[in-house]
Amino acid sequence: MCFSAEASFGAATGLIPAGAYCLQAAARKNPRLLPIAALPLVFGLQQASEGFVWVGLHHEDPELTRLASLAFLFPALALWPFWVPFMMWFKEDRPIRRRFLLGLTAASAVWFFVFYVPLVTGPPEMLSTDIVHHSIAYKYPDLPLFQLVPPEVPNIFYGLTVVLPLVLSSDRRSVVPGVVVAVTAILCFVLFNYTFVSVWCFFAAILAAYLVWVFWTLPETDAVPGRKGALSMAQAKFD
Repeated sequence: MCFSAEASFGAATGLIPAGAYCLQAAARKNPRLLPIAALPLVFGLQQASEGFVWVGLHHEDPELTRLASLAFLFPALALWPFWVPFMMWFKEDRPIRRRFLLGLTAASAVWFFVFYVPLVTGPPEMLSTDIVHHSIAYKYPDLPLFQLVPPEVPNIFYGLTVVLPLVLSSDRRSVVPGVVVAVTAILCFVLFNYTFVSVWCFFAAILAAYLVWVFWTLPETDAVPGRKGALSMAQAKFD
């Protein structure tokens, strides 16, 4: 996150309990929404890991900086492009869209292997982490993938795997978050290109906090088997 370790740890302090609440609410009200409910918690853990990146950089501790950077980059590079289509597939009830989202989920697993695995298994020099204009810049220009195609190409496909499931889901409530994610990604790329990953994940974390309100206002499901009226009302919040 931008600014400082305190800002990152502060964001984590708010997001982690918020995520725990969302998971508890989803488990009680509509289990099909559990993957969505996990977002604030994971974003909170991601922000906490970047707090440790700040600590490592300020104390000139390369081992802590690298480990914390890899912890931060796992959601950014590998998890989110897989998790977003997965969570939309998990709750989708229209067969054609379910098949599309399942295929996109399977295809999105490739980001783990082309982005993240080389950073973990490659030489430490492949990943550099620096403070640039009060933000953290994660640089990995020597990834094998970038030797084959310009970085802009995989970046565009990465963005599509995150935005398309939100926009194309039958859940109309997903369209606005999808557009917001796309717009913030473009703005971050234009205004903060040098620290894009860090800044965009911060904006996405703010968006995840919106889910607290969603699960707070979600109607209670009926726990009695065979009575689906309340369950239908709960699903209607997202469908």
